[in-house]
Formats: sequence, structure tokens, C-alpha cells
Amino acid sequence: MAIRRCIELVQLWTAPPNTDIFTLANWIAVFISLLMFFGAFYIRRIFQLQDQINKLRKDSEAKILNAVIKTEENERQIFAKELHDGLGPILSSIKMTVSAINNSMVHPKNAELLQKVDHATDEAILSIKELSNKLSPHILERFGLEKAIKTFIEGIHLPNRFRYLLI
Repeated sequence: MAIRRCIELVQLWTAPPNTDIFTLANWIAVFISLLMFFGAFYIRRIFQLQDQINKLRKDSEAKILNAVIKTEENERQIFAKELHDGLGPILSSIKMTVSAINNSMVHPKNAELLQKVDHATDEAILSIKELSNKLSPHILERFGLEKAIKTFIEGIHLPNRFRYLLI
């Protein structure tokens, strides 16, 4: 249709001027057809650009998520190390100090308190170790996932008939 209208346009330029409304409508139709052709071409181009933008956005979101996960893991490791290396020795020195007290020279009531302090210190040391290992499992870093899973399973108290299913 557009080609036919272009031929008519050439004839119109070569013919004497005519102010017929029908001719004007035909040329408006040609102009609209050309606009639609170029519009379809550019719309396709716009969709391609939008797909590229969406792909770039997804890639950047994945990079940001990976960076957040790595940062959290690094912070967990630092926190676990600080717990283990900072608080662990302090609790161990408290344990040694309490153990060094001669129970025979202490009043029986105080001896009972010393035993409670000794027990509480043992619990705190154990709790620090567990917390440190949960935050950053050293066995996973040193020996890999398989050994870490086996150690975890051994830590769970299961009857032997179920244990072979998990290993």
C-alpha cells in the first residue's frame, strides 16, 4: 500500500495542482504508514534495549548478593575468632584460678560456691566453643563438607539403626 501511495505521490507532483480532499487523505495515509513502519522498527529496538537492561540489572543484583554473603561470612569468621581467641583464654584462666584454690582451707559454704563457679566456667567454655564452631565451622574449612557432615551426624545422638541411613 505504501509503494502504491508513493507512486501516486510522484504522479501528484507531476500533475497540475489539485486540492482534492481525497488526495490529501491518501497522502496522510502514506505518511501514517511510514510512521508505523519506523515505529515498529524502533519499538523492536526499544524491547531489545530493555532486555539488555534487565540482564545487566540481574547480573548486578547477583554480584551485590554475592558480596553481601561474602561480607557476612567474613564477619562471622572474625566474630568466631574473637570469641574463641579472646574470651576462651580468659575463661580458661578463670577455670585454672578456681581449680588452684585449696578446698580444704575454704569454708564448706564457700567450697560449694567454688564448685558452682567451676561448673559455670566449664559450661561457659563449652558454650563459647560451640558458638564459635557454629558461626564459623573450622572443620568445614579444613576438611571439607563431607567430613563436616559426618562430624555433625556423630554429634547427634541417633540410634545405630538410623545412623547408616545418613552416612
